[in-house]
Amino acid sequence: MASASALLSGDRQDSLWGNSLEVQTVGFFVLMGMVITASLMIGKSKLAITKLFIFSGLVSLLLLVIQTLRLFLGPEFLSFNQFLASTSTYVGSFNDLALFSGLVLLVSMILIQGVSFGWLGRVALSLTTILSLLMLAIVNFSFVWLIIGTLSLLMLLYLLSKDTWLRLENEERKNTSPFAVAMILLVVLTSLVFVVGGNNLGSAISKMTGISYLEVRPSFDATMDLVRATYSNNVLLGVGPNRFEDAWRQYKDPIINETNFWSTDFTAGNGFIPTLFVTTGLAGALAIVVFLLAFIYAAIVLLSPLNLKTVGI
Repeated sequence: MASASALLSGDRQDSLWGNSLEVQTVGFFVLMGMVITASLMIGKSKLAITKLFIFSGLVSLLLLVIQTLRLFLGPEFLSFNQFLASTSTYVGSFNDLALFSGLVLLVSMILIQGVSFGWLGRVALSLTTILSLLMLAIVNFSFVWLIIGTLSLLMLLYLLSKDTWLRLENEERKNTSPFAVAMILLVVLTSLVFVVGGNNLGSAISKMTGISYLEVRPSFDATMDLVRATYSNNVLLGVGPNRFEDAWRQYKDPIINETNFWSTDFTAGNGFIPTLFVTTGLAGALAIVVFLLAFIYAAIVLLSPLNLKTVGI
C-alpha cells in the first residue's frame, strides 16, 4: 500500500527514499518488515537466537559509543554530511535516542538474569548499560525514566526473592549472580535519582554539555485535522509516504500562523500511526496496524512455554 501511495504521490523520490532513508519512506518500511520477518523466521533456532542477540548487542554498543563520541567531539564527528546538529542521532531525534537507550537497558537487564557471561561479555554488557544510562541522562526523557525505573525495581525484587518464596522445596538453590544484582541496582538507583530530581539534573547536564533540546510536534487534534483534509482528496492512499510536511503546509489550521510555530514545517504528526493515516491513507495505515497485530500475536505464540522449551530457553 505504501508503494502504491508513493508511486501516485507526485514526488516518488521523496516518498520511496527521501534524502537519507527517513522513517516515513517506503524504503524504511521495507527494511523494518525484513527485520521483523527475519526475527520470526529464526525464532525456533537457539543458535540463531543467540547470534541475533550478540549481533544486536554489538550494533547497539557501537551506536552508543559513536553517539557518545559525537557529544564530546562535536557533531561533525562521523556526521556523513547528514547528522550535522548536536541533537542528530543515527536512530532519529533525541527522544528516539532515549527510547532506544531504554529498550537496550530493558533487554540488557533481561539477559543479565538469564544468561551466563564470560568476562568479555560482562565488560560489553556493563559498557552498554552505562552508556545507555548516560544517553538517558543527557536526553532526560521523564517517561522513559519512569518506565525503566519501575521495571528495573521489579526485576531486582524478583532476582533477590526468586530462590526464597518462588523456589520449590525439592528444587536446588541457585546462587544469585552478584554481577546481575549490581547492574540492575545501578539502573534502579540512577532511575530513582532522575525520577525524583529530573528537572534540576536535566538543567545541570544541559549546562555541562551545552545541549538544549525540546521536541515540538503537532497535537493529536491538529493531526486529525490533516487526516480529514487529506481524505477529502484521497482517502485510500493519502498524500504519499514521507510527505507529511507537504500536507502540513497545505492543510494546517490558519490560526497556527498567529503562533510561534507559523514557520515550522513538521515532518511527522502526533505519532507514527496517526502520521501514516495522512501519508499512506486509510489503506496503508490499516495495513500497518494489521501487520503489527499479527506480529504481536506471532511473538506471543513464540514465547509460549511450549516453544520456549523447544528452543531451550
